[in-house]
Amino acid sequence: MESKKCLHLNEFTQSNFLDTRGFVKPLRPRNTTKLPFDAKDIYISSSQKGVFRGLHVQFSTPPPNKLVSIIQGSIIALSICCNKDCISFGELTVKKISNESSKALIIPKLQAFGYLVLENNTLIATCIDQPYSEADERGINPASFISILKYAGEMIISLKDQKWPNLDDFLKKNRNN
Repeated sequence: MESKKCLHLNEFTQSNFLDTRGFVKPLRPRNTTKLPFDAKDIYISSSQKGVFRGLHVQFSTPPPNKLVSIIQGSIIALSICCNKDCISFGELTVKKISNESSKALIIPKLQAFGYLVLENNTLIATCIDQPYSEADERGINPASFISILKYAGEMIISLKDQKWPNLDDFLKKNRNN
């Protein structure tokens, strides 16, 4: 089978409206009238500095696309291509993003996504175009990325995420399925 070029984690610019009252941040790319897909689920998460959320991917049919917007704070986002038919299978993308940058992320289907929170009281909005399916969820242990993140503090990782396989084992298993 011939490998194809797949979509990667992409940034887009959001229009922030800021004044003495606070801010308004639409959850869509600038110069568009709507989200780039029909959102089925929308999540808001709040995390403290050092929390690592993810790296999760859905192997559902169809797999979801995500839009991630930083409402408050900053993160280091990680995304790994999990589409075994892509030439970029296993490729890691790392981006630092904050609410001050007016940037948000679009995570295409079959991308494992996770993030390390860099500030207390960080708020993230995530829009997903397919319902969550626990049975179709897979993950990669975030401890696989400690050297890449160069984070000075202790990371807080959920017990669920600690049980996922490391990156190499995940890629070996999913390359052959």
